[in-house]
Amino acid sequence: MLLLRSQSTAAQNKKQILGWLRENLKEIKFTNNDPDLRFSVRKTYIFNEDYFVVKTEKYHADKSLDLPAGFAKIWYKNIIDTSAQGYQQQPRKDLRVFTIWANPGYFILGHLGAPLKYWSTFQGATGVDLYLPGNKATSDTIISKLIKLRDLTLP
Repeated sequence: MLLLRSQSTAAQNKKQILGWLRENLKEIKFTNNDPDLRFSVRKTYIFNEDYFVVKTEKYHADKSLDLPAGFAKIWYKNIIDTSAQGYQQQPRKDLRVFTIWANPGYFILGHLGAPLKYWSTFQGATGVDLYLPGNKATSDTIISKLIKLRDLTLP
């Protein structure tokens, strides 16, 4: 009975965390106004039961430099030790960039719905840059919730 209650509590915690992430981290936009290479980036976040997806779209002033959208898929259980992760220098006060590491990581250009066998897989630690709100408390909460999801999915 105790094991069943513990599993039920963990499932409820996971549901609450996913709900919070879905509500508070949907899309982040960033524009680099460097006159030599002007571009905009849009990161869209999709949180599923066992993994999350980061969709990255990058639009240049020179449209010939644009590529299809890129997708990174990270299973919560594959997020590795947080001591190897951290914030990069902030490009703007309303944006924080956090590199999260997973082993393995999965990546594809152009089509999120492609079967996993078509995704590039890198064995070993793979970093994905998360663009987060500039508010430190909110950004830190997002990271702690991702780590909590990892802990809830580990055997």
